[in-house]
Amino acid sequence: MNKRQARHFAIGATVVASAAFLGLTLDSHRQFDQLTHADKITAEVKRGKDVWHKNNCINCHTVFGEGAYYAPDLTKITKLRGATYLTAYLRDPSRFYDETRHRRLMPKQLT
Repeated sequence: MNKRQARHFAIGATVVASAAFLGLTLDSHRQFDQLTHADKITAEVKRGKDVWHKNNCINCHTVFGEGAYYAPDLTKITKLRGATYLTAYLRDPSRFYDETRHRRLMPKQLT
């Protein structure tokens, strides 16, 4: 392959890759509502997201495989622990673990 052929090949490959990228991006945006279940996002879900970000929970916890691995994965925590346990835990985490032994403070979420 000479320099001219190599240049044409590089330009052609760039055009094909760019077209594939743009096509897949547009397709993802077209399906965004269906893929994210946007119709099921309630005010309660938005409030949970705000609490998650405010307390920087991702520094310790994992959700859907994203985050840290210091604290438990919260993906299906309601099914694993139940609402009663979670409510009691969020009211007073110190009842369930010793901060001096675990070295991190879980903030109180409920009053």
